[in-house]
Amino acid sequence: MNVKVKKTKKGMKIKPVGKEAFPIKTKPDYPKAHFLLTAYGKRGSGKTTSVSSLVAEGVKDKVFDEVFIITPTYHSNSAMFLQFGDAFDPETNLKEPRKNSADDIEEFVSGLAEYYDNYLDEMEMYNELKKRKKEELEILDLDYYYEKGIVDEEGFIKKPDYKYHNKPPRAVAIIDDAVGTDVYIGTGAKKMTSLALKHRHIAPMRHGGVLGVSICLLSQTLATQMGSIPRAVRENSTHVIIVGKTKDEGKQKQTYEEMGDGLTQEQFFTLWNYACPEDDPHSFLFLDYNPKDKSKKYRKCFDTYLEIQGNEIKENKNV
Repeated sequence: MNVKVKKTKKGMKIKPVGKEAFPIKTKPDYPKAHFLLTAYGKRGSGKTTSVSSLVAEGVKDKVFDEVFIITPTYHSNSAMFLQFGDAFDPETNLKEPRKNSADDIEEFVSGLAEYYDNYLDEMEMYNELKKRKKEELEILDLDYYYEKGIVDEEGFIKKPDYKYHNKPPRAVAIIDDAVGTDVYIGTGAKKMTSLALKHRHIAPMRHGGVLGVSICLLSQTLATQMGSIPRAVRENSTHVIIVGKTKDEGKQKQTYEEMGDGLTQEQFFTLWNYACPEDDPHSFLFLDYNPKDKSKKYRKCFDTYLEIQGNEIKENKNV
């Protein structure tokens, strides 16, 4: 069959408008943010270790300022989460799984947006007062500025306190060991799906823009009859971690159907087998569906890029 091509008149070409989808600057080998990451691996496989390692790297590089965690097993895994340092406070950044867990995440991020907006308000007042002459300051009602923290007890102007280095705060949420809980059942599942699909667009700010949030959802299995990560979330993941390889052929096929992304089944299984050899139960396949370079879409763990050449795998450890 022949296809005849005829160009349209000028003006019909699609032109992107507005900000880029992943505006947060990250190092060359770190994923674009904000991301929606799903991680799968049986109990004890090391998926929490893998995800917490990735998040810790983001905290160290100032990609993330706050880590919010939803898990029923915090006390068993506290060492993994406490490595986030000042970015994680168990008193304010930790919740048990419940049907309103998505609301908990959105409320937390909205609080950060309000904190940043208030800081910008205070900076406007601070800069306005700095421009005033001394005699003008003497006739102002300084009590108002004192209450806002812009003026100290002696009437001296002071710069507002702010903990995020003069930039909007950035958060990542981790939902771990929540399979079978209300997070993924009924109303909870609907709310989490809605949040995951709009995660880059939540928490609008009065001074313009939105904060958004990165989300990591961890599961012992790809899908169960009830209470697993919703399929709409799985299929919209920007990044996927698969720890080990199941021997269940039905689940192998389902994994390929959801995550193959243009690969043949043989190519996907070759990639999966290479990244997750039987003699290394903690090794994982890392899939990046929004890579900074198209040649860097697949990795064995985080430190080795994998390139598919036909049905063979080539390594590149320049990470």
